[in-house]
Amino acid sequence: MRKSITRVTVGLLLILGGTLFLLENLGLLRVRGPWFWALVFGAGGLLFLTIYVTDRQQWWALIPAASLIGVGLIIFLNSVPGMPDEVGATFMLLCISLAFLGIFLGDRNQWWALVPAGVLIVIAIIPIAALGLPGPVVPGLFFLGLGLVFAVLYLFSFSNPDLRWAKWPVIPLFLTGLLVIFAAQLLTWWPLLLVLLGLILLVRPLLRR
Repeated sequence: MRKSITRVTVGLLLILGGTLFLLENLGLLRVRGPWFWALVFGAGGLLFLTIYVTDRQQWWALIPAASLIGVGLIIFLNSVPGMPDEVGATFMLLCISLAFLGIFLGDRNQWWALVPAGVLIVIAIIPIAALGLPGPVVPGLFFLGLGLVFAVLYLFSFSNPDLRWAKWPVIPLFLTGLLVIFAAQLLTWWPLLLVLLGLILLVRPLLRR
């Protein structure tokens, strides 16, 4: 019964998508507004979501569901006047990350889903969090975010001993992030070392006198 529901849902989605794209290629479909295609992708995502709702073992359906809904969302947001492209991309990545979080919450043995979920959240948030910051600082924030992902994963090792390995990437990632950030600051402020050296050369003879 569950397999038949999955087969019917995927079949309907393929028929719907193929029909719409064929009508557009033949010039028979004149509706080209962004809102229309946003609804089409959103509806496709909901169809995959029904597969997971009817059978929680079909966790894979959450990934295409979130991806299609995210595509529909980014199409809609990009059609809003004055909306930065980064906003739509951020929401799409967050949608996909929710799929992996749903996989983990549905089955705690699927701990691997926390890794892509965390990485997607980091990638989604950094462009907005880094607004106004120097460009070289952004890679440092990325490494710090990855370190935080593995730190969160290690917290679950108290209930799942198989996750104890997650503590090993934490310190190297944090140190790499801090090193990149401080190196970026050094590239900006290193002329102060010349100023300090010049002051020493000027003040040192006065102190001797």
